[in-house]
Amino acid sequence: CWRRSSGLHTVEKWVENYKQHPAGWGALLMIHGIPEVTGRLRSKVENYAIYSALFLSMSIAVIISPPDGLTEMEATEWSLEWWALQIRVRIYMYCLAIGTAAHFLSIMLGMAFNDSLNEAARDCDIYRMFSKGKGFLATLKCQRAFRLGCVADFIAVVAAASIYVTVYESIAMFMVLMLVNMCIYMPTARLLFESASIVKYWQSRLGGKPEKDDPYDLDIALRCFQERAKSNRNIFLSCSASCDRKKFIEHLFDAVKNNPESSSSAPGSDSRIRQVTAATIF
Repeated sequence: CWRRSSGLHTVEKWVENYKQHPAGWGALLMIHGIPEVTGRLRSKVENYAIYSALFLSMSIAVIISPPDGLTEMEATEWSLEWWALQIRVRIYMYCLAIGTAAHFLSIMLGMAFNDSLNEAARDCDIYRMFSKGKGFLATLKCQRAFRLGCVADFIAVVAAASIYVTVYESIAMFMVLMLVNMCIYMPTARLLFESASIVKYWQSRLGGKPEKDDPYDLDIALRCFQERAKSNRNIFLSCSASCDRKKFIEHLFDAVKNNPESSSSAPGSDSRIRQVTAATIF
């Protein structure tokens, strides 16, 4: 109860304003709870970090040992072929460098996100991580860094392929492959998000298109959160002012262990224990 309630008053206003959030993670924290949502995001950033590491193992190797065609091709200095070779080599090296840096950034962002979660003590700290700490934005940066690295590496592959075929063929191949991939990926991803996402489906303010009889209303989840915040104010914050704190804590543990609804002679203990029990349920 203490872990779930302590400190919630510091983020209560932010949570109550859930309809104005730029994304739906504050609402998801209320709906699914801390373990479920943080588990989802841990899995997200860890997957991006793992696949970034796979790309890094490739990109670092080919930077150190580029294709022979890039290093052994001969051309008269300042000729058209020489210029084409110089441009090709630089596109290859620069894009691989960008891809390597982007994938390394994706790994570091994923590690920073997990490390910060590991140091969060209470539920309120997780809420604060997403409000003041922009936790979801950190996962989005991890995602974007991975995608940038993939695009940069693909362009480097196209530059290397232009050694063995003409430049026009390699560019055409790149455009066709990208077009086919995007034609498959974009409609599929759009349908998935528009049918389930808390933003793309449920929040009409942010472009979502929910069913007419399915409004974006989290009054029940918000009431549960408010009860936990109320328990924090009424029990943990006000205890020291209304009773002996040490005596109350000892009595609370004994009463909850034996029978949360048992009576006691401690002043105000029955009502406080009932509040603790209610907060635990919520």
